[in-house]
Amino acid sequence: MIHYFINKNGVQQGPFTFEEIKTKTLSSKTQVWKTGLDDWLDANELEELKSCIIATPPPIKKNVERTVSIPPKKYDDSYDKEIFALFIGVIILLYNIAVIAEWVTFKKEAERTALIIMTIVRVIAAVWVATIAKSQNRTPAIWAIFAFFLPPIALIIIGLTNKKWIEKEKFTYQTKRSHASTGETTSTRENNTFAEWRKTNPKKSLNDYYMEINKTKKK
Repeated sequence: MIHYFINKNGVQQGPFTFEEIKTKTLSSKTQVWKTGLDDWLDANELEELKSCIIATPPPIKKNVERTVSIPPKKYDDSYDKEIFALFIGVIILLYNIAVIAEWVTFKKEAERTALIIMTIVRVIAAVWVATIAKSQNRTPAIWAIFAFFLPPIALIIIGLTNKKWIEKEKFTYQTKRSHASTGETTSTRENNTFAEWRKTNPKKSLNDYYMEINKTKKK
């Protein structure tokens, strides 16, 4: 008769008959020896025991802290575009087209008046576009020059352009499993607070946000 022995946690158990060993809890890595073998084998290496093996789940992973990196934003989605500048740019463009079309019929006085108006428009457009460019975190000087020479085009483009998301306004978003009940971390909650504040203060920066917090703490 063939007898089986099993080795569990360094403790040898047996002998067992085939019917008896089938009632034991065997995993694929349980070491088994039977009559006629030269050495111990894993249970899954014995054909007659494969149907007796109980599948075991993998080890439970420890709760580890994870950092999720979110691709940096290029533009501020909460910024309201300068639609009025776009509207004025279209009007100036249509005015320039009309002036150019009728220029040959203008008298000298009318030409002088048209040139004065166009110069004033250029200066106003340059100042206005530079101000908008600054609020959008762009280079005001470049936009002012662009607006002086091509005021309608500059106004249309700046009116369609979104605000740039500069480095000092970026956050490192982190999520940790430690707050299982809320799914939030301290940094996540701070980001949410800042996002809510930006909805009511779209023109202000991150520095303004912290200045207001410090004023509140001092009070």
